[in-house]
Amino acid sequence: MSIRIRGIEPSDAPALHEILTSDHVIATTMRVPLAPVSETAKRIEPRAGLTQIVAELDDRLAGFGELITYPDQPRMRHSGEINLVAVHPDLTRRGVGRVLTEALIALADDFLDLKRLSMVAFTANQHAIAMYEGLGFVHEGTMPRFGYGNGEWMDACLMARLRD
Repeated sequence: MSIRIRGIEPSDAPALHEILTSDHVIATTMRVPLAPVSETAKRIEPRAGLTQIVAELDDRLAGFGELITYPDQPRMRHSGEINLVAVHPDLTRRGVGRVLTEALIALADDFLDLKRLSMVAFTANQHAIAMYEGLGFVHEGTMPRFGYGNGEWMDACLMARLRD
């Protein structure tokens, strides 16, 4: 089993859409069900400050990661946000999310020289929170009623990794 990381391509939109509309991604992100594939295609259009990567496993799209930076904001150029890490429902718990997150951290540290890397995770997503803690992220606070889904409010944990 070898996970390969690469930049996203427009031709990845259909496979990525399958990931982004899967039940477990809808439940643990701000995504909503029934989104059209055109929304996914628009999401992966290149934009300043946005880096999107994918993981491939066994010649199929296994996961997606997104890093947001602020190149046009002088007082925030040192910071970035891991906006999303999502894994295909058939490939969870196989290290894909961790490899994607490690690749985004390496990009932030080794090429962008980011000093602050943050993320938001729903508090119910304990598996992801434990993974992020293992990669050096610490809790900075809890945001009550951050999102709404499946008929209930969800709290979220703000996490960050600071690098001197």
